Amino acid sequence: SIVILMMLNHLQNFNSIAIDGRDRLSWDGIGNLADLYTSLQSNDVPFLWQMPTGTHLLEDILVECFGAHTKNSLSLGLETDLTILTLNSAQSLNKNVMLSPELFRISTIFSPTVHGRLFTLLRHPVYLTFDRYHNLVTNNIIQMPIDKYLYSSYFDDNWITRSITNSEKNDLLSDHHVKFAKEVLRRKCLLGLHENVQEFVNRIERFFRWNDDESVTKIEKIRRETCLSKIIEEQKLIEEEMFSQYPKEGSYVWKLIEKKQKFDMEIFKYAIALFEDEALIKYKIQRQRSKFNSDFVDGK
Repeated sequence: SIVILMMLNHLQNFNSIAIDGRDRLSWDGIGNLADLYTSLQSNDVPFLWQMPTGTHLLEDILVECFGAHTKNSLSLGLETDLTILTLNSAQSLNKNVMLSPELFRISTIFSPTVHGRLFTLLRHPVYLTFDRYHNLVTNNIIQMPIDKYLYSSYFDDNWITRSITNSEKNDLLSDHHVKFAKEVLRRKCLLGLHENVQEFVNRIERFFRWNDDESVTKIEKIRRETCLSKIIEEQKLIEEEMFSQYPKEGSYVWKLIEKKQKFDMEIFKYAIALFEDEALIKYKIQRQRSKFNSDFVDGK
């Protein structure tokens, strides 16, 4: 669409944002991500903030179950980690989805007239850390035990906190960063949990009104549900095979990762509370659907 092309041109001319370390914790860079309590607009762009792992579960679901066409950053001629999906079966509104792990950089391409709608799927920091480690080992980038990896230059601590607060790898983090990150997630992000991906897909489907299109027939909805169940089952089989390799909860490695990921652990616990607050989620979705018939009731 014209809106997407304008945003990509802006990103192509965007080299870097010079922000003094003291000013990193400001809303300037992410101010054009829409507040979840505002009504969904026709030119709002769904923005999936991806976690840095070897698998992209939500992207697979959007492609396989929603028939999305994908363009990556190379095909777009951009030097950034960005993918754009166009959902065939969605209505003309909000059907272009941006996907990237670069939360702050991608957020800067939105504007007061074209807002980003942030959503993400979070995973427990211990498992996320191990997944990143396993991906490096599998691709022969490193060959070292995980306890050595946690003290190596390949390891990025508190990636979630640093991404939200635009902090560099060597910047010292504090409780102030955590408070800021929590507020961003509370105000700006529709949160999902890896362990509850099916429920989250149902939420974002309602949130972006991808089922409101008259072309989405009952048969198509059943196909989507079947496809979603299939992908989730396949993911569970993969994780079951990996389970024996994951550190055991309470073990030395588990506790070491928790210590290294101290701030991300706190944010993840907060994210669980946000996700489980069903009344809050229903309220957000109802606000987006204020002009449409809805099966949701406002939770008090």
